[in-house]
Amino acid sequence: MIQIFHGDHTATSRQNFNQAIDTSQAANILRLDAKETTLDKVNLFLNSTSLFPGDRLLAISNFFSVPKALLDKITPILTSSPDTVILWHDKKLSAAQTKLFSQAKIVESPLPKTLFVCLNTIKPGNLKILIPLLRQTLKSEPYDLFLYLLKGNLRKQLQGYSKFDPLTLKRAYLSLVELDYQTKTGTLAIAKEIALERILVQLVK
Repeated sequence: MIQIFHGDHTATSRQNFNQAIDTSQAANILRLDAKETTLDKVNLFLNSTSLFPGDRLLAISNFFSVPKALLDKITPILTSSPDTVILWHDKKLSAAQTKLFSQAKIVESPLPKTLFVCLNTIKPGNLKILIPLLRQTLKSEPYDLFLYLLKGNLRKQLQGYSKFDPLTLKRAYLSLVELDYQTKTGTLAIAKEIALERILVQLVK
C-alpha cells in the first residue's frame, strides 16, 4: 500500500505524514529523505529478509525531488512491494507526478481559503475590512505561513502592476523582510502580530 501526502499547506501535510507513521503497526520502519534515498537502501529494506519479523514501512520525505534517473528505478520497486510505503512532499504535486502511483492513497493539504481572502483585501483604503480579517486569520492560521505568502504577494506587485504607490509598496516589503529577520533572531521588541499589523496599516491607509 502506498500513501502520498502533499499540498501547499506544508505544516498540515507534514503532520499527516508523521501521524501515518506514528500510528502504523509495522515492526520495521525506515525513514529517509530525498538526499538519503538510494536504490540500494530501498531495495535492501523492502526485498531482503529482515532480522525482525513483521510488516515493513518505508517513509520517504520529498521523494519526488530525487533525480529522475533514480526515481525511475525506485518507483517500480515501490509499486510492486507488498509493504507499506508512505511518501511526503513539501509542495503540491502535479498530476503527472501522482500518476506514477495510480493505486496510491493521495492526501492533499491545500491552503485555507481564509489566507487568500485576507491577502486579497490588502488594497489601498481597505483598512476597516482588512484589520479584523487579519486578526481572525492569524488566530487560525500559522503566522509564518501568512508572512511568507504576504512577502511573495508584495514582491510580485513590485515586479509588475500594483494599485499601491511604488515607494510605499517598497517600504512595506522591506519592513516585512526586516520583521521576518527580527522574529527569527529574537530581536523584535513587540509581538510579531502587532508589528505585522502596523506595517499593513501604513501600507493600506
